[in-house]
Amino acid sequence: MSEENKSDLVNNEAKASNEVSTESSENSQTVESSEKNPVFTASDVVSEAQSLSTMSLPEVPTIGVMPLVSTIFLVFSILLGLSISGSSKNISTASTTTGVSIPDLFGKNDSAKEGIAVVRVYGAIQTSSDGGMFSQKKGADAIVERLKKIGKDKRVKAVVIRLNTPGGTVGASQEIHSEILKLKKMGKKIVVSMADVCASGGVYIAVAADRILANRGTITGSVGVVFSVQNLKELMAKIGVKANTITSGKFKDIGSMWRDMRTDEKALLQGIVDSTFDQFLTAVAEGRNLSKDEVRKWADGRIFNGDKALEHKLIDELGTFEDALKVAQKLAGLKDAHIVKAKTSPMEQFKIMFQGVLNPFGFLQSSMITSSSPLLFHYQPGRN
Repeated sequence: MSEENKSDLVNNEAKASNEVSTESSENSQTVESSEKNPVFTASDVVSEAQSLSTMSLPEVPTIGVMPLVSTIFLVFSILLGLSISGSSKNISTASTTTGVSIPDLFGKNDSAKEGIAVVRVYGAIQTSSDGGMFSQKKGADAIVERLKKIGKDKRVKAVVIRLNTPGGTVGASQEIHSEILKLKKMGKKIVVSMADVCASGGVYIAVAADRILANRGTITGSVGVVFSVQNLKELMAKIGVKANTITSGKFKDIGSMWRDMRTDEKALLQGIVDSTFDQFLTAVAEGRNLSKDEVRKWADGRIFNGDKALEHKLIDELGTFEDALKVAQKLAGLKDAHIVKAKTSPMEQFKIMFQGVLNPFGFLQSSMITSSSPLLFHYQPGRN
């Protein structure tokens, strides 16, 4: 081989070596670039998405809105109920409210101290429904139950009954009167404080007490019985309404509003009224230590103010509620006029606090005098 050919061969090999080196360098740069800026295919994206969907995220605790609101409402209601449960309310049906007060729970505890119980009888006196399992008892039943508890309470040495009532039904008035007499036999002193009005059935209750006080402007009296029946015969005839009544006896529909009352029916009812009035007369005479003849002179339904009631010996003295407490203190031989709070069970306290929520329409029931019988007659003025 000539020298010229050898030189060409060496040059070609060097050139080839440079080309391989350059290609290797370019491939190396391409790999580095791909590592720095990776390129994903469609299958890579799908695989990555599937792996992310199966990942479990850390749990974050949450609080429901309704449970939180309910808790706040419950706490507020309990605090509000405790602040008002010891107060009394004036409602149309005779009632008495008992409960606990804030000082009893967080202040000085005088629960074992002897003293005076206060029972308030406000509104029409009658036996009424309690309005459901979550409602407080109302009417004569509630008052009688309260008096029974007082009879068992050794702390109570005297009772002040605050009366503010126009009267009520015969049976309800007699039940409360009877329960007061039982308390007197137990040795508890009973004092009545008349408020704005204490008439008719209220007087029947009052005369069972040891002492009766009234304000000078108190309206009282109205000793008597009234039986009232409505007659809608002419009205029904005008609008074309007729009633067909089938009875087992001639007196079974006595007091019907569809017809005129017969003479024999009037005689029967008058006999009942007279007999009931005699019961009233006897109760007043015995309670006030008067003869029936003395009481009969003014027991014709007339009303008195406090001054006139004192003149007729229907009350013992003029005075306020505070005066009545002092009289009770003196009669019972107590050091002071400490008022004994009623002992109530947790369920009773619950009813007191939530009676408006659990029985929102109870006030409608308590504001009306109702009876399933037309023979509802009253110790009550102004219903004839």
